Amino acid sequence: MSPQTGRVSPLGARCLLEPVTLLILLFLAVPLKHLAGWPSAVSVMGPVHGFAFLSLCWTVNHAVASRDIPARTGWRLVLAACVPFGGVHGWITLGAR
Repeated sequence: MSPQTGRVSPLGARCLLEPVTLLILLFLAVPLKHLAGWPSAVSVMGPVHGFAFLSLCWTVNHAVASRDIPARTGWRLVLAACVPFGGVHGWITLGAR
């Protein structure tokens, strides 16, 4: 969150969006598939989570290319996103800057 405006940056928003979509996938879509016999929940939520991950990677790439964040921080954000709920770590890292 930017201290001047009180708004979350696009990169920070995507760092939060990625683990939220994982939570929805794991705790809503997967139980619906296995307990309620509704496999289309995973068929919908899986690509949404994949898009959120790719969107995060694209935004990190853009932030590094425009020198908004150092390349080392960019690599850390992408690697953290590969770990479940690592996007939250990225959001905290960006908030500390």
